[in-house]
Amino acid sequence: MTRPDVPTLADRLRVFVQEAGLQPDPDFKPWNSGVYAVLDCVYSAQARYVSVVLPLLQVRFPANSGLQDVPDLTFTAFLESVGTTPTPERFETYATDIMNNRQKLAGSLKVQVAWDIAAFFAARGRETKADLLALGSDELSRLVLDELVPTTHGLGPVLGRYLLLLLGLEEYVKPDTLLSRLMGRIGGWSPTLGHESDMALIQEAITVVAAELKVTPARLDHALWLYESLGRGKEEQAGAAPRLEFPSAPRTMAQSPYLEQRQTQLTAAHHAPLTAFIETLRAQVQGRGLDVPHLDPLGSGIHARILYLLEAPGPMAAQVHGGSGFISMDNNDQTAQSVFQLTEQAGVNRAWVLPWNIVPWYVGDGNRIRPVRPAEVLEGRTHLRNLVKLLPDLRVVVTLGQPAAQGWGPLATEFPSVTTLSTWHPSGRALNPHPDRRAHVLATLELAQQLGALAFDVRRPSWVGL
Repeated sequence: MTRPDVPTLADRLRVFVQEAGLQPDPDFKPWNSGVYAVLDCVYSAQARYVSVVLPLLQVRFPANSGLQDVPDLTFTAFLESVGTTPTPERFETYATDIMNNRQKLAGSLKVQVAWDIAAFFAARGRETKADLLALGSDELSRLVLDELVPTTHGLGPVLGRYLLLLLGLEEYVKPDTLLSRLMGRIGGWSPTLGHESDMALIQEAITVVAAELKVTPARLDHALWLYESLGRGKEEQAGAAPRLEFPSAPRTMAQSPYLEQRQTQLTAAHHAPLTAFIETLRAQVQGRGLDVPHLDPLGSGIHARILYLLEAPGPMAAQVHGGSGFISMDNNDQTAQSVFQLTEQAGVNRAWVLPWNIVPWYVGDGNRIRPVRPAEVLEGRTHLRNLVKLLPDLRVVVTLGQPAAQGWGPLATEFPSVTTLSTWHPSGRALNPHPDRRAHVLATLELAQQLGALAFDVRRPSWVGL
């Protein structure tokens, strides 16, 4: 695919905006304060904006911290709220108690990255959004892109541009994954996330079309982001069913609407190859009375970055016993609930996760599950190998329990770009009597999230394994 020039990409974008009927929001505006602009910038990285970032900034943070989004909110006020010289323990406490969000960015808690940015501005005597805008567009751009970005761990050039947009420089756009994907589809090429010339090309094309529409580039960027984030582009491109929001509580598969929604996703573009994989597997074991649940289509499907590998499906996954028919952390059982809660507590981006079992069929009698047998693990390894071959973006396999570790172990060398992390099985029997085990699972999932993010950082060095 040939990289377009600015006039070509602008022409194609102009046609796309007309055909899609995009209407930039005339009431769009960034946050009132610099503090909230910084928090939006940091917490939106690798996170769902509507279901994660907005509840954090509109509800939890102002309620728990007492810091409201007003123009005179200072960076020093935020620094003092966290602690003027915070320790790692203080960041952990603030992330848990105030933010209720322990997600990390480049290995650091997001609240620490936000604190570093606020400290950078405060040290230069720029306490509010108005103070920063008083510098003028050129000087503020230089301050952020040439001084802040290179010296702040976790803040790359994409987020730097987004921060400028949020601070009120509406000539900027945010060339993140969603916008780059959409502009690549419009322009007929594959832009590289974070690549300076590709970001500049996207910026210039949007600027040209925005001027024709008599709106700012930021407002056209927002309209394009809404289009892509709501899944309209994928639906039109591949006939995909509407993407679903992740549940905010465990055990939701016990409710029929959630189950019915999953069933509509089985043939969606991101999941259809995995549905075909299950149908093939079922045909191979036909006649043995084995119940093989589907993989959960709620997430990235074949583009998953993290594979959770457990032992065998529980009864609430097995249709023969009235279960959902899906391997899902939303199933109505204790182990699924534990996985759901640990994933949330660890700040793992659930869109990256695909749960599976080394033995892919139910091995119980409806009341209890028996231990899996060595022969079943050996057979399941073959199916696991075939599954991993369908996941080109996979970067981490987390084995949860000994059978999973035994099943995956011999395959690890076949997939050298995939890192293996091993921890305890998340059942109540394994974790409840041993608090240290739960802590180990939590730490393992946090590391999986970091590795999943690192693998997609265009500035990363080449490396294999861990």
